[in-house]
Amino acid sequence: MITTSTSLRQSGLVNFNRSTGKRTSDLAGGARMGFVVSCLLVLVAAAPYNVYGQVVTQRDSAGVKIIMNGERGSWTSRQQWQLEEVLRIGAVDGDPRYVFGRIDDVAVGTDGRIYVRDGLAKNIRVFDSSGGYDNTLGRPGFGPGEFMGPGQVFLAPGDTVLAPDLQNGRINRYGPDGSVLPGFRITLIDDLHAPLTYRVSPSGTIFAQLAPFGVGQFAAESLDMIVAVDSDGSYSDTVLVFPSQKRYYKADGPMTSPMPFGEGPIWTAASGNRVIYGVNSEYQLSVFSITGQLEKIIGKSHDKEKFRDEDRSVIEGFWAKLLGKSYPESRLARTFAVLNIPEFYPAMVNVLTGPDNTIWAQRFLKPTSLSSEEQERYSPRRDYGSPEWEVFDSSGTFLGVVVTPRRFELHTMTGDRACGALRGEVDVEYVVCLLIVRGT
Repeated sequence: MITTSTSLRQSGLVNFNRSTGKRTSDLAGGARMGFVVSCLLVLVAAAPYNVYGQVVTQRDSAGVKIIMNGERGSWTSRQQWQLEEVLRIGAVDGDPRYVFGRIDDVAVGTDGRIYVRDGLAKNIRVFDSSGGYDNTLGRPGFGPGEFMGPGQVFLAPGDTVLAPDLQNGRINRYGPDGSVLPGFRITLIDDLHAPLTYRVSPSGTIFAQLAPFGVGQFAAESLDMIVAVDSDGSYSDTVLVFPSQKRYYKADGPMTSPMPFGEGPIWTAASGNRVIYGVNSEYQLSVFSITGQLEKIIGKSHDKEKFRDEDRSVIEGFWAKLLGKSYPESRLARTFAVLNIPEFYPAMVNVLTGPDNTIWAQRFLKPTSLSSEEQERYSPRRDYGSPEWEVFDSSGTFLGVVVTPRRFELHTMTGDRACGALRGEVDVEYVVCLLIVRGT
């Protein structure tokens, strides 16, 4: 069930007190009263489509555009987009400014400068557009502009750098010149919902996913919400409310271990201050305005496939190696029981926006599709995303597939450049930027 912000206002759910961050009414109760998007799923399922790629567009009585796509995209072989590496930053050893511990996030400024959040070094390193070192923002610590944990990095209008640090309970801010600006506290809603992740639209509007935090607070019916974030860190429009990711819960047993590809939401910010939302178990993306108005539903032909035991074994093997040989077999078996591996392979695991307001949906990577050597290095925390991204145009028409390098995590696309983190031999991490070469 998804509740949009129009209904939230009617039920009082967006009556946030900006000074305390608290709302004045019941979230779950209001969600039950709200407009339920799932009622549109019948329309989506009923919309005819051609498995050879023909797109049929329908419009329902509420004015929601529905686009269903077949298995084949509209690109010809000549129109297919390709990726070419144009920049690599990093080193195995040597100059510490170029050696990364763990790349958490990558952002690109309007002047082409590249910002790299290193979760182990607890800083942000800045490089010019050609890969030369420019500056370092932050350091480990509790003071202004300092970090105690990993996190994201993104840019507000004017290339002001924002970097959330949940451990310090604030969002650090830096000027384009590297100066430390006053940060703002991370606001909790009802002392329970805290930001889980952030996204920024092409125009610079910041959105946050608020999720329940705190052991003992979790419940199977818990809800997350996506909200717009004002320049002072307060929350304004609530775009939608939806069930929390199932990786947090097990209704009849202990709390599950986090699995990034466990059944749950995927979303991103898009042009026009829109939010694109989906659930990774279904091939369907819904486009919402900043006020929570559902504008469009994009679907694609997808056959569900049961998660195979061979792939489960690779994932369990990772945890067995991580916990060590001394870990008792009985406890290891209990750990495997709560991994919360989904019953079916995810339909998609990530969504981003690219050039010309295209929408990119990442496929799931089956562990057994890797070589035996790659399976030895496999991590379900980072290797669940396939190199294959399915690309849709701004109207929702399926175009085709773009393939990134293996072990490359795509973080951001600016203009015709796609930048992210690449793990090379012996898991050395690099920042890599790829040129998006359009077909003819």
